[in-house]
Amino acid sequence: MARKTQEEYERALLKLRDVLTGKGLFQIISTLYIITDYELGMRQAILRVWEIDPERLRGCLFHLSKSWIRAYQSEGLASEYWASENVRTPTGRWLRSVIGLPCLSVEECKLAWADMKERKPQGEKIAKLVLYLDSHYMTDTSTFPVSQWASEPVEDVPPQRTTNPLEGYNQFLGNGITARSTFKTFGNKILSLQMKAELRLNSIDAGEAARPTRSKEEQRLRHYQAYRGGRSHGINICSWSPVYVGFGSGCDGAFLVEPHLLKLSCRCLNF
Repeated sequence: MARKTQEEYERALLKLRDVLTGKGLFQIISTLYIITDYELGMRQAILRVWEIDPERLRGCLFHLSKSWIRAYQSEGLASEYWASENVRTPTGRWLRSVIGLPCLSVEECKLAWADMKERKPQGEKIAKLVLYLDSHYMTDTSTFPVSQWASEPVEDVPPQRTTNPLEGYNQFLGNGITARSTFKTFGNKILSLQMKAELRLNSIDAGEAARPTRSKEEQRLRHYQAYRGGRSHGINICSWSPVYVGFGSGCDGAFLVEPHLLKLSCRCLNF
């Protein structure tokens, strides 16, 4: 993929669709949630070529947080956001509450945002930030509507909410794979990863302790439960961390799409 345009993504996804269809697997796509970053060309290509329900196209929580914090920086609000709790201003607390909104259900998020706009700090910087968030994220007609990124934490089987596992997978595959690599080389990398996964699972079955998870879902769940129980003041679901980062521990029911991995796949398919 020489260019990251919608046309290039469509071309790559059509090739992958043909391969999956040939193996009788393409119908599985419609049953999965697909998680990507917020690259519009790729997301539009997925909707068009794979014909999935828009509600199943989710946005990466990590990339969402980064985008919002960049918006804080561009409006000169970063120092308010990053300030320590003991010196944090009302504006800083409001900004941190905004970062907690993705931890609410879709309807709760909409209601909370409406309430937060009513009590937003005064000033041109905040007014411009609110316009940006409304335009890109907070309404049903936004570029990335609430339904694509808001979800309350759950206790039983945490959903995958970031592309972090895939990016680690991509890093492993990219080590030693070049534009001239053969499909055999690519296949051997996949087999190597499969063998490592099987060894780890067999070790766990034999009684070895699993590696500690890096998932933040348990912490998010505790804050959400406190919020629902009325023990939290405001909507600041994520006060434990200055950046709302969601490291995933699994990807059941999710199909993660990351541009560099798509590029590697196309290389090995002689695309």
